[in-house]
Amino acid sequence: MLGLYPASQPGYALGVTGTSVYLQSDTGDYIGGGATSSFSQANSQISVGASGGRLTVSVTGAQTWSQADFVLPGSLSRFEAGHFGNLTRYPFHNPAVGGMNWSKDHRGCNLLSDSFTVDRVTYSGA
Repeated sequence: MLGLYPASQPGYALGVTGTSVYLQSDTGDYIGGGATSSFSQANSQISVGASGGRLTVSVTGAQTWSQADFVLPGSLSRFEAGHFGNLTRYPFHNPAVGGMNWSKDHRGCNLLSDSFTVDRVTYSGA
């Protein structure tokens, strides 16, 4: 299960099952246009890939979020629970801190300053 949504959203408190992505954009934001979007396996194709300290997510449905990248600080080789802050845009980030990137319709934010939190990680076959 992958759930990407803020803790203030009802799905988080209810324990959404399956893969879901919730995105909320600020008014006037160039990429998200101020919209709130919710994607699940019922309305979109969501693919997830991981390699070392990088997790990628792609969403294709009514909208196409071509790729999200979540990159851990260089001191970590596998995802673990924790908060990762002071992130800048991947792949131009500081490798010691980590980075992230969301792009939509081949557009991306050049001046990203954000964070992500991992609540729980389970590895199978590792």
